Amino acid sequence: MAFIPWPNGVQLCFHFTTAGQNWEFCLALKKDSGAPTTSDLGTLANDAKSWWTSNLKHHLQEATLLNETQATDMTSEGAPDAVVTSGEAATDVGNPAPLNAAMVLSNRTAKRGRSYRGRTYVGGLIANSMASPVDYGASAISQLLTDFAALEAQLNTDGFTWVVPSKQHDGVVTNPAHLEPVIAHTMDAHIDSQRRRLFGRGT
Repeated sequence: MAFIPWPNGVQLCFHFTTAGQNWEFCLALKKDSGAPTTSDLGTLANDAKSWWTSNLKHHLQEATLLNETQATDMTSEGAPDAVVTSGEAATDVGNPAPLNAAMVLSNRTAKRGRSYRGRTYVGGLIANSMASPVDYGASAISQLLTDFAALEAQLNTDGFTWVVPSKQHDGVVTNPAHLEPVIAHTMDAHIDSQRRRLFGRGT
């Protein structure tokens, strides 16, 4: 699909390595007033790295490294981005969960339908976060929900709203993309999987 712009939009990505396997998760954001600036991008990338240091790194397995954070202006093709390198390791001690195992944050909007909901996959967990072969424990879920609440609060302070971007609706391309604000986050106990995170894929 050809590039589709996001009105006043920014993509914020976290790039990781766990035991030699590369993975990432990305958030879609919309500036609350006006178009994003180069300064905005730098602020977002730096604050994302600080959030990792203060929050998420304490709840992922110590073999996980944050390689960099990247904030990309999505208002036009070829617009600038900002990258902050890291190399900072997580600190949770324990045997790692399988590389493809992920906890999934569901991002809900005020509207229903596939165009109005999103997911954020988080890997790099420890095996002790699992309460059974199919479920994560309540403590691990609570920790990640608290972490992402802190991230969203920082994004709001920076003047951005977490959104779900939609480039298609009812099979028709939406250009520019529609950005719907996220109003709630949930996380169920099920152990989810991304096959591309299996060892040897994505390296």
